[in-house]
Amino acid sequence: LALGALVSGRYIDRSRSPLKIYFVLELFIGVFGLLFPLMLALVSSLYHQVHNYLEVSFFAHVLIRFFLACLLLLAPTVAMGATLPALARFFVVSRERIGFDVGKLYGFNTLGAAVGCGLTGFVLMVEFGLATTTRMAVGLNIAAALIALALTRVVPAHATETPDDEAAEPEPPPPPLAPRLMLAVFFFSGFSGIAYELLWTRIVALF
Repeated sequence: LALGALVSGRYIDRSRSPLKIYFVLELFIGVFGLLFPLMLALVSSLYHQVHNYLEVSFFAHVLIRFFLACLLLLAPTVAMGATLPALARFFVVSRERIGFDVGKLYGFNTLGAAVGCGLTGFVLMVEFGLATTTRMAVGLNIAAALIALALTRVVPAHATETPDDEAAEPEPPPPPLAPRLMLAVFFFSGFSGIAYELLWTRIVALF
């Protein structure tokens, strides 16, 4: 996710149609989700062959499984990480609203993730099973992609620089250390957020 957001940002900023980028990303994620069971079966078969013919320690087998899992999930998670910068490029139209627009976008995205976790874990998988729930998720991804594609036909393309950017007075650059310090602060904020998530999940599981 981090790699997708980091790498895509520089290209998305230069794009005149971030919605088209979002369309491609969502479509790729949906198709990957549809093909994931087949890919997982292939990777599992590869691992079993390695396990049977390679006499190494238990720790080495754990590393091999970890590497295969990362390799399998790298492409879709990079695409997922790139979706937020693409939509942010579309939503943000002026400097005066950048905080509100990105905050609203991130808020809806987080709300959707929370609702998705709740419905998937407590309702959909219980009622419909894993395979049908996966198809539902794939359908939502493809629907999001098609909506973005339809919007590209009615929403004018973004200019590389918005009029506000051209007319605005140049802001004084921040102190050299400040941006790096804030990146470090945000890094540790994410670290603690995921740590809380794991800890709270373990605690709630006791009840």
